[in-house]
Amino acid sequence: MAEKYNMSFTTGGLFRQEAEILAGLYMESNNWDESKKKILDDNLFQVTTQSALKRIIREISGRIKLLGEKQLEILVDGSPQEKQHILWLAACKRFDFIREFAVEVLREHYLQQVKELCANDFDQFFRNKAEWHEELSSLTDATKDKLRYVVFRMMREAELISKKNEILPAILSYRTVQAINSVNDEDVLVFPISETELREWAV
Repeated sequence: MAEKYNMSFTTGGLFRQEAEILAGLYMESNNWDESKKKILDDNLFQVTTQSALKRIIREISGRIKLLGEKQLEILVDGSPQEKQHILWLAACKRFDFIREFAVEVLREHYLQQVKELCANDFDQFFRNKAEWHEELSSLTDATKDKLRYVVFRMMREAELISKKNEILPAILSYRTVQAINSVNDEDVLVFPISETELREWAV
């Protein structure tokens, strides 16, 4: 069987505001533990319970710790759209399941001019992966529904699909493309964008 997927993304979305705070603290201190402790001690995320706060800190830090320096800088001072794109990238880096869905379904649909992404696209992708990942087969229908909801929420927050699930081209800024390429130029494949558009828009 293939290496197990991490499927811990059953709540929340891209956590943009929270990620901005954590990235800002880290860029000041260059220390993840100090940054997380500051958020925990001062409840900078304004979460009602300590357990929920710890869970959100763990989830966000697990994603953005995988970003390169230029990508983290965008989370601190980039435009809202640039930040959303970097946070989608972070989620794809953290969760192979999401990354593969982005490359194999979202981007492929866009390149093939399929206008809409539907729940069945996710469900079919899930079934296909379950043939090689037994950990997926053991998930309940309720959990699968949550996973689908969160992935679609992330894509909407990143403005990769509309409220009606229409696929939107990712208009990546030159700065975002450079930040992506500074780590791994193949990471751009998690966005619905063609090679031609990438050359035209990354200016």
